[in-house]
Order: sequence, then C-alpha cells, then structure tokens
Amino acid sequence: MSRDSKKNQRLVCVDDEQSMLDSYQQILAPQADPYADLLEPDECETGTDAALTAGDYELFLANSGQEAVRIVKEQIAKGEPIAAGFFDMRMPGGIDGYDTVKQIRALDPNMICAIVTAYTDRKVAQIRSLFDRRRQDELLYFKKPFTAAELEQTAVNMVSAWNRKRAEEEHVRIIEKNRRGLQYIIGAMGDLSDIPPRTLRHLLSGILYHTLALIDGENGYIATLDDHEQFLMAATAGRFETVDIPALLSSDPEVGRALREGLDDRIDIRGTQCLFPLIYSNRRLGLVYLESRRQMEGGVEREMLSLFRNQIIPMILNTLLYDEILKRDVQVLTDPLTGLFNRRFILRRLEQELARSARYSYPLSLLMLDLDNFKQLNDTYGHVAGDEVLKGVGELLQHSVRDYDVVGRNVDGTPEAANFAIRYGGEEFTVILAHTDGDGALQAAERIREMIAEHPFAHNGQLLDVSASIGVTTRLVDTEHFERDEFIVELVQEADRALYRAKAKGKNRVEAYCRDDRGRQEDEQQPSALCQL
Repeated sequence: MSRDSKKNQRLVCVDDEQSMLDSYQQILAPQADPYADLLEPDECETGTDAALTAGDYELFLANSGQEAVRIVKEQIAKGEPIAAGFFDMRMPGGIDGYDTVKQIRALDPNMICAIVTAYTDRKVAQIRSLFDRRRQDELLYFKKPFTAAELEQTAVNMVSAWNRKRAEEEHVRIIEKNRRGLQYIIGAMGDLSDIPPRTLRHLLSGILYHTLALIDGENGYIATLDDHEQFLMAATAGRFETVDIPALLSSDPEVGRALREGLDDRIDIRGTQCLFPLIYSNRRLGLVYLESRRQMEGGVEREMLSLFRNQIIPMILNTLLYDEILKRDVQVLTDPLTGLFNRRFILRRLEQELARSARYSYPLSLLMLDLDNFKQLNDTYGHVAGDEVLKGVGELLQHSVRDYDVVGRNVDGTPEAANFAIRYGGEEFTVILAHTDGDGALQAAERIREMIAEHPFAHNGQLLDVSASIGVTTRLVDTEHFERDEFIVELVQEADRALYRAKAKGKNRVEAYCRDDRGRQEDEQQPSALCQL
C-alpha cells in the first residue's frame, strides 16, 4: 500500500553498529515487491494500524547521536517532524543515547522514543526523567537482540500512538477554537443588537467589524442589495475603504458569480480569502468578502462564519423592513410644504422622549412658535406668499438647533436625532428639545426668534416683515407620579400659555412658562426673571 500523506510515518533509528542499521533497513523498509500490484484486493491487509506494515515508513538512519540530532532538526525545519525513534544507549565516540534523546526531546517533545539496548550505564529513573510524568507512555524499552516481528509491531504501535495523540490534540484544539468562536459570536450579537434597527449603515459596519475579528482579518466589505438586486449600501474596511464597491460588484467575475450565478449559501474559503453571499429564501440580500492575516482552516472558519451569518441575516432583514415601513410612515407624518414632521408625529415623539427622560431623569423642553400677523400677511400678499414664508421658516428650523442634534429629518429620511421641529398646524410650529434644561431651551428659542426676524423673506421681489412669538416650557419627569398622556397634554398647554403671554406682551419675543402658587412649584430650570405672569 502507498504511504498515507496525512499521517506521520517517519522513523529514525540510531545505532553505532552498521549491522544494526542494516537490520532496521531490512525489517522496516524492505525492497518493494515487484508483484504486489498483481495481488487481489482481499489479499491485502485493511484498517488503519493493521495496514501499517514494513515498507510504509519513511526511514532515517543515523550512526551517531550528532547525526540523529541533525536529521531531526532538518525535518522540523521542513515542517515534517519525526513520529518515533529507536535509540541505542551505548554509543562511544560521541554523545550516548541518553544525551541524544535529551537533545531531541528539547527539539521535539512529541517524539515517541524506544530505548534499544542490551545494557546501559544509565539508570532507568534517569532515562524516565527526560519525559513528563503525564507522558511516560512516550518512552519504551526494547531489548537486544530482537526478532523482526517484535520490531515491526513496536514500530506500528509507536507510529500509531503518535498519530492518535496528534488527532486528539487537533480535536481538542478545534473544540476550543469553536468554543472561543461561539463566545465571540454571542458577544458580537449583543453588540449588534444595541444598534437601532433604523441605522443600516451602522449595522453593516458592526457586522463587518465582528466578522473580520472572527477570522483575524483586516480587509473586507459587506454589500447589500435592494429588492431588485441593485446595489443599496456597503460597509468597508482596510484596503477597500477607497474602493468603488458598486463598480467592484459589477466587474469582479467571482463576485458576480457569487451574487447572480448562484453560490447558493456556500462559504467559499481559499487560503486567506473568504467570499459568501447573504441569502434569505430566494432573496439575495448581498455579499461578504473578507481577507484574513493568515491561512484559514476551511472546516473551523466555515462553521463559525455559517453560524454568524445565520444570526446576522435576520438583523439585516429587520433593518431593511423597518426602513421600508419607516419611509412610508414618514410620508404620513411629514408636512409636504415645510418638510417638517406634522402634528401626528408630536404625540409619538413626545412619548418616546418622555419615557427616556423618566428613565434617566433628563430634562425635556418644548417650544411653541407662532408667526406674528400671519393672517394679515396672507390677506395682503396672498396664500402663495404665505406658503413661501411657511416653507422658509421650516428650512430655518431644520438648521436652528445644535449641529449634532439636527432638527426634523436627517439625510436618510429617518427621525434619528434627539431634537425635532414639527409643524403643529397653520402658522404654528413645535420644537422638542431632548436633554435640554430651561436655560438651554430659552437660548435656543431666542436664537430661532432672531433668525426668523433677521431672515430676508421676499415675494415677487418685495421684502416681507416676518417675526415669531415663542413660548417655552421645561419639565423633569416625576417617575413616582407619572401619567404619560396627562403629562403630554400639560406640557403642550404650558408651552401654549407661554406663547399667548409672548403675544400679549407685544409679539416677536420669547416667554417661559411659570407655575403659580395654586399649581406645581416653580420649575427650578426656569429663570425667575422671565417668569412674570
């Protein structure tokens, strides 16, 4: 039979007598039988160990300890360690068998060693000390003279034992690698679950980061497709950060095959590269390409990536579905004239912000804005001019709040920011300022008032006189006595009352709501100078 390349069947035999080396050669590596190919299959031995017979070994002969150490070093450098060795103890003229085994065990502690001797100056306990207590089975004693059958069977036992141990170690290594991979996937899913479902770009970046970490990678990309299998969005890492991913998807033949010609759900691993599609039912969601810093093990990496992919596909699907629903929802909740959210949105958003404020004790401020003398403007210049003013005020409100808390809709059309401007109705607007105390709310309101008053509104080349009155209220949620619906009504009423006070005091001004002696105590967030009934 031919030698199995997957198994280590290398032996080294060390003896200073040439006759002994000749015996090793004749017994363990006889000349091939020229008629072996003519034998019937049932005449050949079968099985793993039973099939390992003379002629199956790659035999190395050494007539000194120095020669044996040199051979072992060369094989280790080639990545082909020797499984077992037969060592004579008494070898005059150089290092003896004990020192030879000692040096070889330092080079390769896995080699199984047989001491072959009729007598030795070394004590048994001294020889045993070269082997770890837990690995005494790697040391054998073999008496001279021996028969061919004894040598053959000992060689089979030693080589088979070496391969079984390596297989067991590999099995344990794979189990441990799978355990670490599963632990990482569980942690990664926790991280990805914290990403809001509406942020597809953030989700893809998180998935790519964790997938690369799973395989010790640094370069890669994840690309998603829409319902028509056209490029939708991508996240990139490493050298792909400057690559045009849509162009790559259409030009790379391997990528095209994976996306459109059907790799099914196969994870294709080739050396340091990995490519696999994201498929749910018959829908192609996209593709992942990764590059590892090392050669990947097909079985282990493929299993981990397959498990991770099964977890991330529902996340991507949920995000895409959420985005579709939200886009339809945004159309219903958006005022077509100003681009701001409409009155239907305010209750929903207030519920969310109030829940957050109750949980973390954040202040929440509400601004109610009304354009001054708007009916007169409509009567004088017409409703077209009035619509132009409303649209212009909406644009100003969208850019009036802090840069890191954009008002209204953000760039992808989803209500993601903490602060929002809403067209409440007619010429009234509402601004929700999350995490904003009374001072901050008054400053924001004054900035908005000045922005509107100073903006050059015009119609048919004629400048229009536009100003706004603003009412402000700020509340901290009382978690012990919190009725959400009642709280929202009171919050809107407070801002509205402050707005009417601003109108009564001459318009084009900001007023803050104050609680009188018959109501709740003065909110500490409101400056007393502005609380004049």
